[in-house]
Amino acid sequence: MDVKYIGDDLKIVCYDYDRFTANEEIGHCLIKLSALCREGGADEWWTLRFKHEEAGTIHLKSEWKPLMIPAPATPLINAAGVAINTIEELEQ
Repeated sequence: MDVKYIGDDLKIVCYDYDRFTANEEIGHCLIKLSALCREGGADEWWTLRFKHEEAGTIHLKSEWKPLMIPAPATPLINAAGVAINTIEELEQ
C-alpha cells in the first residue's frame, strides 16, 4: 500500500460468504495508519464492530518500509543562480 499521510484511517470490512445470496457485512474497524507505520511494524488484534456492538476481533500484522528518496545528484539552484546545499541556504 502506498501511504501518503500516516494520519489517515484504514477501514477494514469483513463479510460473511453466502453461496446463493448476497454476502453481508459482519463487522468493520478503523485503524490509524500511524498505528501500522512504525519501526518494527505491528502485530495486534483489532475489535470489529457491527451496528455499534462488538462483533469479534481481527489479527493484523504489518511491516513498515518507508520509501527512501535519494538526494538529487545535482544541487538545487536558487533564483540568483547559486547552488543550495542546505535547508538554511534555501530559507535565505
